[in-house]
Amino acid sequence: MYNRMKKYIILFFAILIPLLIAFLIGSYGYNSDKFGQGTWKNEYREEYLTFSKEATTEEQIEKHLEYGLNTQYYLYKEDPVYSKTVTSNGNKLFHLDVYRAIYKASVKEEDSEETIEVDRVQYLFIIYDVQYQNIRDSFDSDEGLTKEINDANVPNITISLKEILEDQDDEEVEAKTKVVNMSEISRIFDKGADFDTSRGEILDENDTTTNRRLAVVLGTARMDDLTWASNTEVEITANVPEVTDDEGNSVSTVLTTFELEMDPEVGDLSNYQSSYQQDLDRIGYFGWLFKNYLWWICLIALLATGLITLSFYGVYLAEENENKTRKARKKIRR
Repeated sequence: MYNRMKKYIILFFAILIPLLIAFLIGSYGYNSDKFGQGTWKNEYREEYLTFSKEATTEEQIEKHLEYGLNTQYYLYKEDPVYSKTVTSNGNKLFHLDVYRAIYKASVKEEDSEETIEVDRVQYLFIIYDVQYQNIRDSFDSDEGLTKEINDANVPNITISLKEILEDQDDEEVEAKTKVVNMSEISRIFDKGADFDTSRGEILDENDTTTNRRLAVVLGTARMDDLTWASNTEVEITANVPEVTDDEGNSVSTVLTTFELEMDPEVGDLSNYQSSYQQDLDRIGYFGWLFKNYLWWICLIALLATGLITLSFYGVYLAEENENKTRKARKKIRR
């Protein structure tokens, strides 16, 4: 009875040890900064955010909105709150979409040092199909300055906000202003732009360049001031940092000005979509990782360690059988 129990215990550990080692190796691979949280995760991100050549800019923007243009907002309104193709003298300058999103902000409670998480509004200004030469041509400048503008990098686009007060005649109240934080969605090249690079180059399909590729422009405005007036004046400006006027300031021109309702109050969120906040674990990363890497790595570990432990178990059984045979022979001799 004792020998039989001992045999089962050894067999149990001979099976358990390979399984445990395979699990530990798989866990290390997943949590490793170099592999599971590094190279492999970057590979999955590239695969998830790679589009076919036929994919439109709008389709790419839609997927990036769901993925998360930043890690802040967790909800966003699927349809833009404002959408317009901006023109000047009949010439297209760019297309603008403005989205409303919700993020969590840490604020201090009144009469307390404790902080709580509250919902706040964030507006996303997405500019694409930019016609940079038309923007260059919109600058009011003499012939010499026009040449400098055309020879410089393509203009930068900036956005500023100014609240529209209900009582415009109240001189004691000054309208607040805000500068929108400008960046770009670097993974989405602006396919509809007239140029391909910041130097104003037009590239063929197989051309390479050391200059920055033009991507979709992104502006982010967090409405953390709840006293901000609901109606807002939005001013979009182009400037060329390399070219200065007589006073030493970068030349600039206003491309468009319009009014937009930018209510800082969160309001009803029933029609908002969830954002992944750039968290790949919420987009099936583990399933992809197991399918592409972990299963065969764990299988190799399982087979290798299983071969070793079961070999020891086989040796143990052989020794046990040999001992039984010896005892049987001794009994026969007696």
